[in-house]
Amino acid sequence: MAITYPTARQVFHSVWYGARLVFRQAPHLVLIAFSICMLIDLCRLAVGSDDISSKAFRVLLDGISMILLVPFYVGAYRLIILDEQPAHYLAYFCDRFRRYFKWAGVFWVPTLVGEIMPESGLMSILLPIGLAIIVIIVSVRLLLLFPALAAGLVNVTATDAWHDSRGRIWLIVRTMLAIVIPFTAALAVWIACIMMLGLVGSTADLPFWKAMLRAVTDSTIGIIATVVMIANTALLFDVIGDRVKRESPVSPEAMPNA
Repeated sequence: MAITYPTARQVFHSVWYGARLVFRQAPHLVLIAFSICMLIDLCRLAVGSDDISSKAFRVLLDGISMILLVPFYVGAYRLIILDEQPAHYLAYFCDRFRRYFKWAGVFWVPTLVGEIMPESGLMSILLPIGLAIIVIIVSVRLLLLFPALAAGLVNVTATDAWHDSRGRIWLIVRTMLAIVIPFTAALAVWIACIMMLGLVGSTADLPFWKAMLRAVTDSTIGIIATVVMIANTALLFDVIGDRVKRESPVSPEAMPNA
């Protein structure tokens, strides 16, 4: 099947439209997700060392954050893909939440290695790098699985997503770069701003007001980046998701309290 490669301008326009749709029509989801990110960042202020208990606490925070943010991902995907009016946050804790969370957990587990590995020795350097490379490769190949699960495609499999990305890696990378490059430029400006404000370094080492300001800026840039990536992935789902879209997505009417 021939694929029409979208131009960088088309990608930027489509992703901008999707991201704007989320911010305009689902402000309550965005606000809740932002609050969760803020709360997690503030909890990290209690972590002032790298001992075992501190590492375990950070792992716990990461797990809690992932669980609490899944409804935001699902709601944003369904708004962009299905044009579904957003439900309240708790409405997304349903079957599709469990399926999405299961696969999100699969990709989250390897990141634990960086937290639990000792900080000395060659293996502590090579193993996280090797796992990161594997996770990146697998993530690109299975990228379409997440919008499909969020859209309610109950029969979609990892094999379907893997098949859809076969021979289309350049399309995926090119589409990502069309967003990553301008976003990186904006990120550079943000880094320059936090440097001028003296917010560089661990939040645990900053005065409370600076730590609060740093948490706000980190959460803001994190939410914007997340929405942009969701819109980008939704675009790829629409362009190359042949096998993952073999069944009809769950209609908005099937969404409880939608």
